[in-house]
Amino acid sequence: MEMYQFAHDAAACDAWLQQQQAAMRDMPVKGQSVQEAERLLRQLDRLEKGTVPWEERFAALEKLTEVRH
Repeated sequence: MEMYQFAHDAAACDAWLQQQQAAMRDMPVKGQSVQEAERLLRQLDRLEKGTVPWEERFAALEKLTEVRH
């Protein structure tokens, strides 16, 4: 059962990471104006805040993969 839960959580985390990577690839490298740069900063801020809930899930997955002695 633990293995199935791990696989489910790993798949969910992987899908989330792929979404974030796509969002970053689509984000321009620089703004053409102050307003555009501010919009990009807000977008980056939202992206960073969006990672917070996932940090615990990644940590839990990492802990499950540690070798126990």
